[in-house]
Amino acid sequence: MINDKIIEETIAELLDENDLEVYYCYGIVFASLGKKILFGDFAILDMKYYILTFTNNKLIMTKMSIAGKLKESKTIEYKHIKEVKISTWIVGLGKKVTIKFDDASKVKFSIYGRVRGIKKQGENLKNICKILIDKFGK
Repeated sequence: MINDKIIEETIAELLDENDLEVYYCYGIVFASLGKKILFGDFAILDMKYYILTFTNNKLIMTKMSIAGKLKESKTIEYKHIKEVKISTWIVGLGKKVTIKFDDASKVKFSIYGRVRGIKKQGENLKNICKILIDKFGK
């Protein structure tokens, strides 16, 4: 099962001395509405799971398997992010974070405020939102 220690060990090798603030969280990219309509219950197989690490300089997206094993990571410097939109779920259970990149692609993460095994999820989510608002506005 994924936990803070495993995440911290994995992301440590992706950080450098310029990464002064480091916050991570578990995020999900849900299947699109079109795929949900087309595939019904099987659309769950199109969901993607990530550990998202935000520093003062960059975003690191680490893919996870359905079983919770960490896979490959992709590092994106903030200069390649064009826009960020943060919205709160009903009843405050988490956030939706939409990131638009300079190549016109975008990704929408659903990030829960609490995740079993990741004790720092809620606190880190607050700090991540602060970093993103400071860098990109609302």
